[in-house]
Amino acid sequence: MPADSVDDDDHAPEAPRKYTYAAGEHRSTPLAIAAGLVALEGLIALGYAVTWGYLSLTGSPTDETASLMGAVFAALGGLLLLRMAVALWQVEVWPRVPVIVLQLIFVPVGWSIAFKLGNTAIGVPMLVLAVSLLALLFSAPVREGYGRDV
Repeated sequence: MPADSVDDDDHAPEAPRKYTYAAGEHRSTPLAIAAGLVALEGLIALGYAVTWGYLSLTGSPTDETASLMGAVFAALGGLLLLRMAVALWQVEVWPRVPVIVLQLIFVPVGWSIAFKLGNTAIGVPMLVLAVSLLALLFSAPVREGYGRDV
């Protein structure tokens, strides 16, 4: 190695910046409320799955297999929502974006159920819950807790 060579350690790339949070240490009130609302969504989905499964088994659906698979799919969705609620409570990184995407899907679905199908008892609460969660997850304390620029 030549004596006049430049030390490569001076030009080494810097390590990526770590998030400024630590799991569970910076849980803001909006994040705690959001975790509770996502858990509520999960429990509602599980209740819907149980009801759907019961009606599939005791009623006379047109296609029993498809009806039971719908109930299983709703149950899996409810369990996933509950898992995401726990992860939000623990201030883990991964559930924030999937929850935001789900709420962005629930907004037009809730709108359609409430105002196009006329079932306001289901559509309006779904719409209010989705918009509330979006507002909470984009609030400054939540973004700050995840180390995002405020």
